[in-house]
Amino acid sequence: MSSRYTVLIYPDSGAYSVTVPALPGCVTWGATLDEAVASARDAIEGHVAALVETGQDVPEEDTSPIVLTVDLEATNPVPA
Repeated sequence: MSSRYTVLIYPDSGAYSVTVPALPGCVTWGATLDEAVASARDAIEGHVAALVETGQDVPEEDTSPIVLTVDLEATNPVPA
């Protein structure tokens, strides 16, 4: 069975943090981008295996999420 999951990779203090939006709680990291991607694959496989083993539904991504950034003007301070 083949599945596809979107991963979000964030630079984090010289390493990379990884989250998987379709699998809440599935997070990992890597010292390099390549390690982060490999860790993501391992984390997803383990997360899905745990869901199957415990009889839970395995979420599937039917469509890829839209990922974008939103810029805020510096003149619009956020209230404290």
